[in-house]
This record gives sequence, C-alpha cells and structure tokens, in this order.
Amino acid sequence: MKQQKQPQLKIESFPDLIVRLDRDGTYLELVESGSGPLFVPEKVVIGLNIREVLPPDVYQISIDGIQTALQTQHMEIIQYTLPGTAEEQYFESRIFPISTSEVICFIRDISEQVQEKEHIMQTESMLEAIVNISQQLTGILHPDELMNAAVRQICQQLPFYSATLYLLNKRKNSYQRKAFASIRKHAHRPPPSIEANHPDSIISAAAKTEKQVLKATSEEHESVRRDKTQVAHPLVARHEMMGVLYLECDAYLTTRNPAVTLLRPFAELLTTAINNARLFQKQALIQDKLRLQANILRNISDAIIVADEEFRIQDWNAGAEQMYGWTAVEALGKRFPMLVQPLFAPGVQED
Repeated sequence: MKQQKQPQLKIESFPDLIVRLDRDGTYLELVESGSGPLFVPEKVVIGLNIREVLPPDVYQISIDGIQTALQTQHMEIIQYTLPGTAEEQYFESRIFPISTSEVICFIRDISEQVQEKEHIMQTESMLEAIVNISQQLTGILHPDELMNAAVRQICQQLPFYSATLYLLNKRKNSYQRKAFASIRKHAHRPPPSIEANHPDSIISAAAKTEKQVLKATSEEHESVRRDKTQVAHPLVARHEMMGVLYLECDAYLTTRNPAVTLLRPFAELLTTAINNARLFQKQALIQDKLRLQANILRNISDAIIVADEEFRIQDWNAGAEQMYGWTAVEALGKRFPMLVQPLFAPGVQED
C-alpha cells in the first residue's frame, strides 16, 4: 500500500508565522516570513517541543489551546505576550485542527492593535478625569483655595503621585510654589522658589520656552526597575506667562501618552480658572472698598448729593436728609431743582 504523504505548508507569501504541531506541542513544520520575536530558525526548532522554546506561561497557554482545538475540532484563539526590544509585544495564535493529533497555528503580531486600543482607552479615561476635575473646581472663587484643590484632584484622578503649582513673581524674577499635593505620605517637596533663569530646572525651561518639558528616566537597582517621569507644563494667560504646573509619576511616560498629551487642554482650563478667580477676588476687593466709601458718605454729617447729567438724584446721604428734609427714598430719581430751593432771595442774582 502506498503511503500518503502529509501535505507540506508552502505559503511563503503569508506575512505571519505558521507552524504545524502535534498534540504534545512538538514542532513538525514551520514557515516564517519576518524577523523579531516571531523569528525562530526552522532547522533549530523542528523536532523540539514548544516547552523548550517558549516561556513557561506562554507554553501553558499554547498547550491548553492545542488540546482544546483537538478536543472540539474547532478553531481556538489564544493571545499572549513576549518580551520585545523596548517593551512587551502582543501576539495572537489561531489554532486549527487538521486531524485528531495535529494542528496548524497562524501567529500574528498584534502589538499595534493592542497598543492602539489601550491608547484609546487611556485617552477616554484621561478626558473623563479632566472633566471630573473641572467640575470639582467649579464654584471655587478664591485663588489659593482653587490651586490647592487643583493639585489634590490631579493626584487623585490623574496618573501622577505629586503635583506642584508655581506662579511667576515678576518682582523677584522667580517662580514661587503656591500649591503642592502628593498621594505619598513622605513625599519630597519641590523647592519653594525657582529662579526664572535656572539652568538645570525643567520648571524654568518650560517657562522660558513656553513649551512642555518632559524628563523620563529608568534605572535598575538590584534587579528592580525604577521608572520616573517629570513633566513641567507652562501656564500662559493671554500670551503672558502665569506659572508652571510640575508633575511627577512613577512610570516611564512618553510624549504620546495621553497623560502627557492631554495636559495642554487641562493646563488651559486650569489657567483660565485661576485667572477668573484672581479677577473675581480683585472685583470683590473693589466692591468692598466701594461699599466702605458709600457707608462713609451716607453717615457723614455734611450733605452729599450725587446726580447724573440730567440732574436726577443718584445718591442722597443722611446729611442731605437733615439739611433739605427729604428722605433718600423720596429723593432718589427726582430732579435736583425740584428738591433744593435757592438759598438767595427772589430777584437777587448770584454773583
């Protein structure tokens, strides 16, 4: 009887890794059209078991997928990660049973799709957090109270463990720390003052260039990786430098991360809120001063009368009431000549 040969996989133009495995995970055939984490030389792996090639966790996911596909005789899809050159890479394997003892796996690198999905989710989460912070700050009209609330909300809702707000002091040519918050109990406080032209400060660099400055570092100590990111974002109101928002994070962030890219619209909202609170405080002080002056005018013994260009009474103090006999309620809105009689005798003209 003539032995039937197992069909060979010759899909050289297919962009992904294709492998044929037996039920125990032994490599029977391999077709690969690229390089990187998917690349395994065919002559090296044929005859080996996936246990000898893949990390333990990926091996377990793969062998479970193979067994399920063979038992159900239906396609099984698994996803896993492998360490890449810079960051983890994501893969998807579609496992097709071709007999009761063998499968074909079509493996694709899905890192871009996964990262794009994560980016969209992070962006949505950041936008939601920014809206929440804006709502929390609504109605706070005192500048100091507003700034302290802002840095607290940043630490609670954004991926930063500390937030500091510096405002420009033109007289001292420096940036003064106005608010600080951290979710860590013993967090290091940034300096209370930063010179505007400090050569080594990312805070002064952000202020000087009016652009965001990011500094991300990664260190390994005793096999423990420690990441840190510092971000300084300028606060500009009506084309004038107001201050700098300084943030710290224990992750390695890039300029593409939504936590970094969305700082610009957030900084604009924060700048507007601070500016409005300052204006409100200034107006409140002016109104207090005017009320004080009005109270003095009302209670002074001399008659003080305020009229518009049509001689209609706008203000009529207690002295005027005593001198002319009309109450303020009776006088307001009346024309001045109707209430005040001439002091000289009829027929006598004033010099």
